[in-house]
Amino acid sequence: MAEVAFQYSIPQKMIGTFVVDVFMSEHYKFSNSVTDIPVEEGSNISDNIIEDQDVITIEAFIGNTAFEVVQMGGVTISNLQAPDRMARVRQAYQELKRLTKSKKLINVVLGLETFTNMTITEFNIDRDAETGANLPFSMEFKKLKIVRSDTTNINASSSSGSGGDGIGGDQTSGTTNAGTSGSEQPRDSIAKEEWRRQIRAGGPATPADYQRRFGVPYPQ
Repeated sequence: MAEVAFQYSIPQKMIGTFVVDVFMSEHYKFSNSVTDIPVEEGSNISDNIIEDQDVITIEAFIGNTAFEVVQMGGVTISNLQAPDRMARVRQAYQELKRLTKSKKLINVVLGLETFTNMTITEFNIDRDAETGANLPFSMEFKKLKIVRSDTTNINASSSSGSGGDGIGGDQTSGTTNAGTSGSEQPRDSIAKEEWRRQIRAGGPATPADYQRRFGVPYPQ
């Protein structure tokens, strides 16, 4: 009986451009917050449900040696190269710390999905006598929501009598911010006004809830 072997290409797991040796665990958190604002029957319920930021937590490991599998003469062997046992660990530590403090958006490649526009919120290292020669660490990532604002050119003109011809030549033109793209439809405008009314009345919604829901700061 012929045997069929299936080979799968396993993508490298990465934090930004940094390749991680092993992800020992991956924790995914997707959640929504529900406001206490009463919902009118027949209205859009999604106005009262706020999508929270995606939160990803990983526990990973960087070894002090680079492990490679190579083919030599048709035989598969493992190749361990470690000219300096701690050099690789120190280099990984410095790079991960740099990524954390850079405050830049990165992509995180995990087993189930590649997450974009992520920022590092925690970088933790716990070393002990058994793991001191390596670099076990954990990281937490949050997805940053990015909104786009559109601008619209507006031409405004006003006329006034000038001499006896009755023609005025005062014209002004400018640019105004149209707000977040797609969020100024009549229904959303009504929802925004209801949220602002609730906030002005002292709750239950807060300015932070308003910003998470509509992607723009609460107008003071």
